[in-house]
Amino acid sequence: MKYKTKFLICIGIILLMGGIFPGNFTKASGTRFPMKEIGLIETNGMVTDVVVKNNISYIADDINGFLMYNVSDPENPTQLFQDSGAKKANGIFVKHDLAFIAILFGGLRIYNISDPMAPTYLSSYHDAGAIIDVYVEDELAYLSDHGTVSGSSAGIKIVNVSDPYHPNKIVHFQSGGKPSNLFVQNQTVFSADYEFGFEIINASLPSNLNTLSKMNRSPGYFGVFVEKEYAYFTDNSLEKGLHIYNINNHSKPIHVSHYSLEGDPCDLQVKNGIAYIADMEKGVYLVNISDPTNPTQLGHFSDGGEPFDVEICGNLIYVADLKDGVRIIEIFGLDGNKTIQGYNFIPIALFPVMVLIFKYTKKKKLLSHPN
Repeated sequence: MKYKTKFLICIGIILLMGGIFPGNFTKASGTRFPMKEIGLIETNGMVTDVVVKNNISYIADDINGFLMYNVSDPENPTQLFQDSGAKKANGIFVKHDLAFIAILFGGLRIYNISDPMAPTYLSSYHDAGAIIDVYVEDELAYLSDHGTVSGSSAGIKIVNVSDPYHPNKIVHFQSGGKPSNLFVQNQTVFSADYEFGFEIINASLPSNLNTLSKMNRSPGYFGVFVEKEYAYFTDNSLEKGLHIYNINNHSKPIHVSHYSLEGDPCDLQVKNGIAYIADMEKGVYLVNISDPTNPTQLGHFSDGGEPFDVEICGNLIYVADLKDGVRIIEIFGLDGNKTIQGYNFIPIALFPVMVLIFKYTKKKKLLSHPN
């Protein structure tokens, strides 16, 4: 009888450890980060980009234009503003009290957002090219023009926005490709190019850009993010997935690794050793890039939508979804203290081990006391 009692006590301990009893349990160390959708911004359009600052979500929507939402309570976002005049919005960049919206076949629109309750439209730079992204550094807005059907407009356009009421183009730089997304750092432009790979451009003299290096690796390069001495690119064509380059020498970038993905990787963001990748077919991936030579998957979330871009705020992922609006996903375990409602099945694997230990102990006891 005492063996049975001990056995039941062991089972109870395992159940408590494993979370068979419903409740909040700390995520086990070394496992993938679980994720859960906690909020949704339904725009009833096609969200192409999202930026979050100071609990305000700034949204570019191809159908509905420029929108702003209060996300101080991410489970219950509330709309603050919408300008449907910014239709075909494809990219957004927020700097200080200004929001810059890239407009497909329209150019650039600038807004004063100092008062989130009453943003004001300031001006536009008109451009008929396929503008799909905008990045602002200092007083310059860098626009990527993916090119019309003929491709004649494709290139990078730099617009002086020192006077946000009167933006004016400084240069139109063309190098033969189809720029997708941009990242600008220290007067250096990192351009993901859908036609040939990527390009690193010296922009120290904005009126006279020059190419530092051009990587003719594979078509389909779409997203780009730069952190320290590494550049991260997504490819959704021949070599699908995440490509990592060492860019210590801008003139000679070195391909470090490739993490393969099967879907349609779009844009990405890198933070604290993790690459967050929006995959239009497969969902959102978390990839551990703390060792750039050996990226590994940490987590994956999919709900059947079409993720196009991601924005990371603490342990929340804001997903720009072409189909569903902006999905707000919570990641559990990033800070070591977050918990997830449900069950932690990892310790349950100990159950068979405990059974074997019990049987062995009982057998040993019987052999040592046959009577």
